[in-house]
Amino acid sequence: MKEDIIHEVTPPYSPESNGVAERKNRTLKEMMNAMLISSSAPDNLWGDAIFTICFLQNRIPHKKMGKTPYKLWRGYQPNLKYPRVWGCLAKVMLPDPKKRKIGSKASNCMFLGYAEHNASYRFLVLKSDVIKHNTIVKIKNVEFFEHIFPLKVNDTVEQPIHNNSDAICEGLRRSKRQRKETSFGDNFYTYLVENDPTSFLEATSAPDAKQWDKTIKTEIESIKKNNTWTLVNLPKGAKPIGCKWIFKKKYHLDGSIDKYKARLVAKGFTQKPYIDYFDTFALVTKISSIRVLLALAAIHKLVIH
Repeated sequence: MKEDIIHEVTPPYSPESNGVAERKNRTLKEMMNAMLISSSAPDNLWGDAIFTICFLQNRIPHKKMGKTPYKLWRGYQPNLKYPRVWGCLAKVMLPDPKKRKIGSKASNCMFLGYAEHNASYRFLVLKSDVIKHNTIVKIKNVEFFEHIFPLKVNDTVEQPIHNNSDAICEGLRRSKRQRKETSFGDNFYTYLVENDPTSFLEATSAPDAKQWDKTIKTEIESIKKNNTWTLVNLPKGAKPIGCKWIFKKKYHLDGSIDKYKARLVAKGFTQKPYIDYFDTFALVTKISSIRVLLALAAIHKLVIH
């Protein structure tokens, strides 16, 4: 009231009263959710994802004005050379006081975003010989591996403990629940993320389509050679089961591609129990089960067929 400004708020539970802000909030929320899913990051890192989205949104030109919010606010264009893929693996070089003559010179970290008041990056420490696990650090000297997402390696990875402080090496806030020991391996190539095609069309239109075409032909030839199926007329009232291509790349330890693999499989999951089938069975038996049966047959003097 001192400046003759009245603070007005919208009625509760009426998002339509402020449609512009609510639409922006929804955009930020959906982008945040996509980032968490694509990187397999835990939900408690949503704040870092939102902050990164706002950071990037302010550096994207507006479609009507053709200028970025950053330039409108500061008067000059932002530097777009340092944005990175959120949630990717980063090899963080240790500060000079923490470097050792023997041992690792870098720490495996997850990229969390950008520092607020300086030109450094923010990271969550995943594996380090010096800095505590789950510590958040701000460092500029770092090497990124933007196609690798460390938390995608193992779905049982413990959720990082989120600490809002931005000290270079902050104290670690411990959770009270029982903790799991998780190892990501000594070689950073164990973090390779799967980016294989999910459909036949995607494989045949990819940059490496020639390799996929070759492995597809190999799979078809193998199916024909082994007489995997026999073409017959469909019985009356029966519905055919569809099929699907599964594509997989195999890698060497240095991250280079070893070979391409393609498999044609039936969509058995489309069948409904007691409609399309009644019993299920496995064609492969564990050796321990076979030994039990042999032992029982020997004890009871049974004949095995």
